[in-house]
Amino acid sequence: MATKLLLLAGTKKGLFCFTSSDRKKWDRTGPFQTGREINHAIYDARTGRLHAASNDAWFGCEMVSSPDLGKTWEAAKANPAKASNPHKPEKPKPAKKAAKRAGKKSKRKKRR
Repeated sequence: MATKLLLLAGTKKGLFCFTSSDRKKWDRTGPFQTGREINHAIYDARTGRLHAASNDAWFGCEMVSSPDLGKTWEAAKANPAKASNPHKPEKPKPAKKAAKRAGKKSKRKKRR
């Protein structure tokens, strides 16, 4: 049995899927997510799902996935957000700068 190859191509016009058994002849499906830029796309062999990051100039970015190689699409319930790094603690805001600024303002008032 020949291995079937899958090539994902994200473009400004959507996501295209190319499949081939011999790398000589390719079959194209798509575009999926028409009208949206696809910045990243990946196939998860464990679950058989396509995952893509789509971007729209008006509505912004969105994470979408397809369980059936693009026939149907589901949007993520919540888009990813940057989490704080547990290995790098956040720096507290220095109170000294605020005190210095307040002191500078008072000095300016005294000069007038």
